[in-house]
Amino acid sequence: MAITLRTETGSALSYDQLDTNFSSYFTSASLTGSSIALYYYSSSFSPTPNPVLIAIPSASKWSDISGGGISRNSNVQITGSLSQGLAATTSGSYSHAEGYTSQAVGDYSHAEGNGTTASGSYSHAEGTNTTA
Repeated sequence: MAITLRTETGSALSYDQLDTNFSSYFTSASLTGSSIALYYYSSSFSPTPNPVLIAIPSASKWSDISGGGISRNSNVQITGSLSQGLAATTSGSYSHAEGYTSQAVGDYSHAEGNGTTASGSYSHAEGTNTTA
């Protein structure tokens, strides 16, 4: 399922191309045992999503894949933003929010604690209800 862009066709997309594009988006994902399921709706607009299953090899460096979580006993590099905790959100590029309702809004920002907000680029907020 490939997505067709107007920059590739040089003109507006046809209805068939649009339908194909919309059927190419995944709507949700789940992790069960050693398999990741990516769900999408078929072009027949079935109310039941169709899964694409991806098996995680048993020789995977991930040491535990169970209960909806994964762990690893070595370094992990994350490219992009990371949210950890309950209702922690990131909207800045390469930002990191952790804790409870913490928000990393600025690019490259870091918010940690309870209700903290790191709003400026490269800012860091920690504690309770603090803003940087």
